[in-house]
Amino acid sequence: PGRELYAVLRGFSPNDRRFELNPRDTNDRLQSILKIAIDKDIRFYTIDSRGLYTGASLGGGTFDASTGSGAAIPQSVDFHRMSAAHENTDVLAELARETGGLFFENNNNLLKGIQRAFADGREYYVLAYVPKNASEDGTFRHIAVEVNNKKLHVDAKVGYWAPKR
Repeated sequence: PGRELYAVLRGFSPNDRRFELNPRDTNDRLQSILKIAIDKDIRFYTIDSRGLYTGASLGGGTFDASTGSGAAIPQSVDFHRMSAAHENTDVLAELARETGGLFFENNNNLLKGIQRAFADGREYYVLAYVPKNASEDGTFRHIAVEVNNKKLHVDAKVGYWAPKR
């Protein structure tokens, strides 16, 4: 929270160090959520409800109807605003990617994203395998699911947590 505000302030005054945001690190919390979700086979389907990424949807400049012009905004503000917008969706994207779900973004048809999430839940295959690495070290193990037919797309979680003794 506040990252977009600081990005805009830095756009207007890029050399002023007071406008640097130092957020607390939430990566440990995210990793614990991902570990539980992957362990319990929970998929996240996340949707960025802002729609298409435009100046207006990202808190863009104002338009003055009396003069017919918009407020002058430095190019660096637009760059920082877009960068912050993408950064704010990083967690949504990671939750979906790591659990085998989908992240629906930069689209005004939110119903399409919801329909896709429900459709994915109706039709699926379950694959299982026995890992060659039998050590119980509690580490994350990456897996990849590939198909011979390149016209097909596989949405699968990217790995699992090994048991820990």
